[in-house]
Parts: sequence; structure tokens; C-alpha cells
Amino acid sequence: MADDDLEALRKQRLAELQAKHGDSSGDPAQQEAKHREAEMRNNILAQVLDQSARARCIRAGIDRNS
Repeated sequence: MADDDLEALRKQRLAELQAKHGDSSGDPAQQEAKHREAEMRNNILAQVLDQSARARCIRAGIDRNS
């Protein structure tokens, strides 16, 4: 198989997997927005909560992406 054929198959399979799993993270702007949102959330938690409370939230999964 030619490299072009393999690349086309890879792209097709990636698109299938992303559609199957609802992963729309292929958009760089969307990835950046999610990263900024997570960073802002972590900064707010760091300002509002003391260290032990923040650790409990992290363990409980509160500050993870929804």
C-alpha cells in the first residue's frame, strides 16, 4: 500500500473513532478553550480554598473537566 493510502485510512479510522466516542477535540481552538477553562478553574480553587480543602476536592474529582 502506498503511504497516501495508509494516511487516508488512518484519517478515516480516526474520524470514525472520534464520532463513536463523541470526541470533538480535533479543533485546536476548542482544545485551547478547554485548557484555559481548566486553568481558570484551578486558579480560582487555589485562591478560594486552602491547600487541604483543594486536595480533598481533587481527590473527589470536583475540579476535573465535566
